[in-house]
Amino acid sequence: MGVGYVILKARASAGLTQDELARKIGSSQAAIARWEGGSQMPSVRSLLKIADATGFELAIGLHQPGESHSKFAVLETVSALTR
Repeated sequence: MGVGYVILKARASAGLTQDELARKIGSSQAAIARWEGGSQMPSVRSLLKIADATGFELAIGLHQPGESHSKFAVLETVSALTR
């Protein structure tokens, strides 16, 4: 599941249009469309704003190749990383 799909699901779950989400985070509808479509990756700051606007929590995961994501994932909330 890619970042764009997660953004789309978060936005839809919050009942927001691309334009409404863009206004809430200080971006453009075109940028939201590019992120959701996978042609461009949002910055961590933009991901934080999206999470806040949609009521989701943002987490970043790191794991070693070949290891189970669920068993060895190291998750940190992005808000803690950007303080």
